[in-house]
Amino acid sequence: MEQDQSGFTTVFPYLLAGMLLLASLTGCKKDDANSTAPQPQVIYHTYPVTSQTLTNDTVFYDVDDDGVTDITVTKTIDTVGSDIHYSGKIYSLNPEFRFAYMNIASHNQMVDSGQVVNNSTDFSWISSPVYGGGISFTPGSNNWANGVFWHYFAFSRHKPGAYNLGWFHFNYMVIDELGYNKTPNQSIIVGQKN
Repeated sequence: MEQDQSGFTTVFPYLLAGMLLLASLTGCKKDDANSTAPQPQVIYHTYPVTSQTLTNDTVFYDVDDDGVTDITVTKTIDTVGSDIHYSGKIYSLNPEFRFAYMNIASHNQMVDSGQVVNNSTDFSWISSPVYGGGISFTPGSNNWANGVFWHYFAFSRHKPGAYNLGWFHFNYMVIDELGYNKTPNQSIIVGQKN
């Protein structure tokens, strides 16, 4: 091996080129791994809440844009003097759908914005959650509905060998926004829009 005046051999340029080539190949493998991971395909919907009236209603939602109703929400409202009694249920005619509360230390709690929804035992999956209660109101006022029942729910759709997850925000006893991850077997964050 020949040495130059600084003491380096002529092997150094070859060693440097080999290190650069190795770094380049390692970077390609990383990029290939990232490109094969499925990216979430979140469908996001907002629904106008146009009425806070004292009416019974049933509302239908198509979460995956296939033209078929996936989630149904019912509400029943009765006025008794200066009180309102309300109740309803959330369900799907499709048996693949389930809805969830968080399962926290042996009791259920609503899911919250920013929470990760996954297919774990942290969730109590049920087919048809119901709600109900009562509140005072002034006749002619719509303010009674503010915050009567507004929370996030998680939902899942189980098909043979795969599941999809989603969330929705329940407000004024209807759904006002919803996210659904079309990518199978992936979690979704409550509030995730894309």
